Amino acid sequence: MVCRTDMYLQELQTYPLKLKAIQIQEYEKYLKNEDQFQGDKITVYNSIFKEMLVRSNYVNENKVKVIGMPRADYFHNNKSFKKKEYVLFLLIRPTTGLLFLKNDFNWNEMGMITLSEVLKFAEKNRHIQFIFKTKTVNDHETLDQQKLIKQKNLENCKIFNGGDTQNLILNSKFIITFNSTAIFEGISSKKKIIIPFFKKKYEKYLRDFIVDTSGSKNIFHAEDLNHLNNLLHDLSFNEEKLNYVDSARDNELLKINIGNFDGKSSERLTKVIENLI
Repeated sequence: MVCRTDMYLQELQTYPLKLKAIQIQEYEKYLKNEDQFQGDKITVYNSIFKEMLVRSNYVNENKVKVIGMPRADYFHNNKSFKKKEYVLFLLIRPTTGLLFLKNDFNWNEMGMITLSEVLKFAEKNRHIQFIFKTKTVNDHETLDQQKLIKQKNLENCKIFNGGDTQNLILNSKFIITFNSTAIFEGISSKKKIIIPFFKKKYEKYLRDFIVDTSGSKNIFHAEDLNHLNNLLHDLSFNEEKLNYVDSARDNELLKINIGNFDGKSSERLTKVIENLI
């Protein structure tokens, strides 16, 4: 028995249908040159990824099961334990979402100017705690951002290198992140999200490579640095602004991107394994 939860290029599973032109098509080309899957089952986050696997002839349709993101169950099922202790900023990795980009563009500039603005806010409001999280323990992609935080040497700013984000998300006041599954983990935890979204400067790349999270009342897209600063102020000083607003759009975003809007992905995975046994 071989049951595979496909982790290779896992980031692609979080892309909505409108982004099929670049990421999905390129991965589909890659799979067409691979030997067909010989195992019993592949479990995936969402139907978009399943359709791509089948369309590439990498696997037969009856061998792919959409179960959602199992780790998101933790957020759905632990909302009652959440606190509001700090602002969580997941540092922006310069190459996020740009796997198949043909030129040298990256998000390093966006990451640095966003971080600089957040650090200015932190310096003026030292009673507010900030946690800056790297994706990996030795995250070379965000070294410049880590250096800037250390240079500021603010007592209310701490760096967490790698490790699990689950409790960090649950105990945060709100989250600052960019093109990350943390957007959807945050929604699952009933948190507010700020996404740097400097459209005038990066419109083409935002349109072609970044997940569409428009329409949510809990996700705020910072259009420029002034807007970012206003959002930081509103969410830091107005408790009512932190209140989560239930909406069909958020459930839709969860279903499209991580396939888990009900906290039952682990149950679905267990059933897949049980049926194979």
